[in-house]
Amino acid sequence: MSQIARKLVRESAATLPIVEQASKKKTLPELLNVFPRYGVGQKVLPNKWIHKGFRNHYIQVTRVRFRKDSLRIGKAWGHKYWNGKLVDDGKEKQIRGWYKWYWLRWPIKDEREAHCRVWS
Repeated sequence: MSQIARKLVRESAATLPIVEQASKKKTLPELLNVFPRYGVGQKVLPNKWIHKGFRNHYIQVTRVRFRKDSLRIGKAWGHKYWNGKLVDDGKEKQIRGWYKWYWLRWPIKDEREAHCRVWS
């Protein structure tokens, strides 16, 4: 490692956890709160759908409400798309399991992004 690189690492030791945070698995509130309007309009899917091989299914976030004192507690609503088609007659439904599962943005570019191995 060059002297310049060592100096940058030493000086930026306080910011290294940010890099760590960027690559960790995220619950839905952790994923959405970094986007403008808390992710309204983003297409997301739970990691468990990737495990099951559902790659063309996602939820488009339409509304998010966080508690005033925390960006980790709240509710989100959206439209579910299955095989690219809108389901439930286009009704907005509350997104369930947003604390339980890890969530990703759709479309998934590669398996490393999904933090899992998809079994064929």
